[in-house]
Amino acid sequence: MTTKHSPGPWRKHVSHNSSLDCENVIYDVNNVIIATVKSRHGTSHKCATCQANTDLMAAAPELLEACQAAIRYDNSYNEKYPDLDDNERELLYEDLVGKVHNAIAKAEAPQ
Repeated sequence: MTTKHSPGPWRKHVSHNSSLDCENVIYDVNNVIIATVKSRHGTSHKCATCQANTDLMAAAPELLEACQAAIRYDNSYNEKYPDLDDNERELLYEDLVGKVHNAIAKAEAPQ
């Protein structure tokens, strides 16, 4: 499938300085900067929010893949894929569940 967005997976680089400012950078698979997430003159709460926002943005490609897997699974039960047997549908379901779990884990990465 061709996409217009930068290729995934995306990764993050987290940086802090002594004043609790943070500047996190998200890169694509080719080390191209996708986004910079900043929190200036922050408190530890703002820094934690900055981290959570960075995690969620970095998980975007996996979240998209999980949504696409859900559509494929849903399509397996309609006329789009009438020849799939139960084993093939089970594989689609396992793919869907695995992608959803991975995307959520990346989006909710521990601080």
